[in-house]
Amino acid sequence: FEELGFAVFGAACIVDAAYRLRVSPPGVLLVNAEQEGCTAPDVCRWVRHAPGAAKLPIIVYDAESGPAAEQAVQEAGGSVILPAPVDTGLLVRAAVRLLNA
Repeated sequence: FEELGFAVFGAACIVDAAYRLRVSPPGVLLVNAEQEGCTAPDVCRWVRHAPGAAKLPIIVYDAESGPAAEQAVQEAGGSVILPAPVDTGLLVRAAVRLLNA
């Protein structure tokens, strides 16, 4: 992403992510479905209810494949779901497409 001119930041936990989203809202949010402490649908719901983030594009990657898992992410507000194992090129293209929309 940085090679394409996009600023990138990571967050080690949900508290750090909340702070960064509030202080410096991104153009797109990437959420790894394989994280500890909360599920990808939980993160999507939390972001959708955060002030100013209702329309923030959210890409959930390394997600479980299957209709039920994908539906849970979509219903929670995920914009794009990329199943595991994620192809880095596909992830970058999806993010750039959302950033340029």
